[in-house]
Amino acid sequence: MSHSTFAADHFDHQCALLNIGQGLGGISITQFGTLYWAALSVQRGIPAFQAIIRDESLGIEIKGMSLMISSITTLLLMLMVIEP
Repeated sequence: MSHSTFAADHFDHQCALLNIGQGLGGISITQFGTLYWAALSVQRGIPAFQAIIRDESLGIEIKGMSLMISSITTLLLMLMVIEP
């Protein structure tokens, strides 16, 4: 099983458990539209990503967790600016 399929399966499962209606998306006619819809889908999916990261049984080891948390915080702040 590829790593991307592994992650996608767990993401879809968490989205279903958390009643997140849409998964990841983002392809649009324009570059701005693609960025906008992709950012919103990531924002919607953050609870699912957090659940996957917290699930130690998955064996996902993240080196540089503090850097990742900092990056997520920055991303969330940016998303709050563009949210309609």
